[in-house]
Formats: sequence, C-alpha cells, structure tokens
Amino acid sequence: MPDTSTKEIGARVRKRREELGLTREKMAELAGLSVQFAASIELGKQRMTTESLAKVCRALNISADYILFGSDRPVPAHDLNAMLTPLDKREREQAEQLLAIFVHAVAKR
Repeated sequence: MPDTSTKEIGARVRKRREELGLTREKMAELAGLSVQFAASIELGKQRMTTESLAKVCRALNISADYILFGSDRPVPAHDLNAMLTPLDKREREQAEQLLAIFVHAVAKR
C-alpha cells in the first residue's frame, strides 16, 4: 500500500495547485480554508479532516484518491474549469469578473 504520509499528501496538493496556476491564497479561498491552514497542509505540518479534504478536492478539481494515494486518475474537469485552467492569474481574474457580470445580469431577468 502506498505511503500516505502527511508530507506526501501536502506535496500532491501543492503540485496540483501549481499545475492549475493557482496561488495558495486563491486555493484557500476556493476551498473555504484559511491561507495558514492551506500552507500547513502543503508543508505537511497539519492533517486534513475529511471535510477539508473534500473542500481541497473540489477547489483543485482532483480526486481524493490522487491526494491520498497518488493515483493518476483525476476527476474529469467541468467545462468551465477546463476552459479556465490554462489561463494565467490575471486572465483567470478577468474571466471571473466577466462571469460574475454575466451571472448578475441573468439573475436580474
């Protein structure tokens, strides 16, 4: 059985976050976690509860199997996530602003 040490789990979280081009702050925001806790996870200093693990998996669009065991079977990306993934930070922020304007306009109908 693969080693599921806290440091290896943290390294996989960091690797995925970097693959998506997210800052630690943005990942923490998307997961609803504090930046300090996100840093502690990535550095292998703190373990996650199942609730935190689920939040991290959703924020990073990755399976818990990958985070825990290192399997290379990511959750299929939602179409919006797939479109945003290759964007850099500035482009992603602009896309988020445009989407927020669109959602606000549609909600007013």
